[in-house]
Amino acid sequence: MTLIELGYADADAEPQTPPSPIDRRSARRLLAALVAVLCLATLTASIRPQQQRALVHLWSVPDVQEGKFTVTGDTVVVVSGAGDRTLTGYALTDGTKLWSRESPEEIPIFFADGDSRILLLPTGLRSAPTAGEEVYFFTETTALDVATGAELRR
Repeated sequence: MTLIELGYADADAEPQTPPSPIDRRSARRLLAALVAVLCLATLTASIRPQQQRALVHLWSVPDVQEGKFTVTGDTVVVVSGAGDRTLTGYALTDGTKLWSRESPEEIPIFFADGDSRILLLPTGLRSAPTAGEEVYFFTETTALDVATGAELRR
């Protein structure tokens, strides 16, 4: 048989009173005041947003026809001049002229590879008649250094 001891019943001991419940109305008011203070602190402590910035005009190139240009690394290569015969390299950051080359004929197209820093300039435009139409092609390609404009290969 098991004995369970329940203790002594004393008449002298004061009965424990449960803690008084918090008044719900007071708790709501306290919570609303806390939220208001938090919102006010968030709004007044935030930093003023900076003004929106538009595109800034850094530099420009005169006499560019039909938008013949390319960006390679830190250089902008532009075809300009009378009859599109001048190839010019400009620094991308400030627009200073790095180099310029004259071509004996019009430069209709050019290719630049940003990784190798080489500019390919096809020259010697020729045409050949075919069945019903004429085909145009280039007979030479010149490789230029994008940074200096120096001829690397022909």
